[in-house]
Amino acid sequence: MAAALPAARGLFSQMQLALRTDSKHCINLSKGVHAALDDFRYLHKDIANRPTRLQEIVPLDPVMTKYNDTSGFACGGVVIPNNTAVSRNKKCNPILLRASFPKAIQKRLVSSKNPTGDVTNSDLELVAGIVSNDAAAQNFDIRERTVHSNTDNTPTVFWMRKGSTTTSNAPAYLLRAHQALHQRFHRYVHRIDFVKGEHNDISDIPSLKPHWSDEELLTYFNLHYPQPLPWKIWTPPKEMMSCMTSCLLRKTFPRESLLRQPTASGFTGAIGRNSAASYPSIPFSRGAKTQSSYSKSLPGDTARVPYPISGKPYVRTQSIMPYGLLAKRASVW
Repeated sequence: MAAALPAARGLFSQMQLALRTDSKHCINLSKGVHAALDDFRYLHKDIANRPTRLQEIVPLDPVMTKYNDTSGFACGGVVIPNNTAVSRNKKCNPILLRASFPKAIQKRLVSSKNPTGDVTNSDLELVAGIVSNDAAAQNFDIRERTVHSNTDNTPTVFWMRKGSTTTSNAPAYLLRAHQALHQRFHRYVHRIDFVKGEHNDISDIPSLKPHWSDEELLTYFNLHYPQPLPWKIWTPPKEMMSCMTSCLLRKTFPRESLLRQPTASGFTGAIGRNSAASYPSIPFSRGAKTQSSYSKSLPGDTARVPYPISGKPYVRTQSIMPYGLLAKRASVW
């Protein structure tokens, strides 16, 4: 079922946990299980109105590259479209995102000074990945396109590739929000790879410098990471961060907080012809270390992505999957 309806992958965490109960005669129907069952009903109704398209199942040639990172008090990242990305605005500016975590979350972060905390750094890294995907969806036309992310956090890579976890901790709620609701609503395919921390420093700055003003941050990036078009600041809306906070606190959240149409005005011209040879492509397993998006992510299964030298224009990195061409893309949304 999840192969034809990829959004279902994010709904199995709580259900798998319930089926692993010690009792042979009963299943613990927690609030998380009820929420997952309710989401399945929503998807069942939604697929009748808007069937799943081929480009939502097959990983295509990525139309943008993202780098994500987080600190104990903020998450940050960059979204850099390539030449085939279709912007919802007239210009395809690279996106620089930043978002601070509430004090209540910061106080619950596990650390040497707070060993009894119940929010881990990996939980926050997963939030950074989800928020950066929302930045891509709100600023670019990524419907039936593939988005490629990079992170230096191995658990985040594993969670996002698998789509579920057999726990009732924060990742189960976050994966429900991302792999099921957000990804289905915005119709994109997400791929993620691991990079060493030293190659991920571009996303360190917005997460480690929350005291910098927008002007200071933009000035720094335009000077040290120049692009064909200047950087643009994007801040996630309150609904998104409220949803992320609820997930970190292991609470259910209103589905509507994630089902938000992009607020950017209009497209860049008409949709154009259905065929475009430069559009996304069907991947082949040949030469890839990680042969399946469902395989377990280990340090030895990941590829290191070269990072641009400071002061030089950014060059889009290649994901670990090689690709072929797909001739058509749907013209009716």
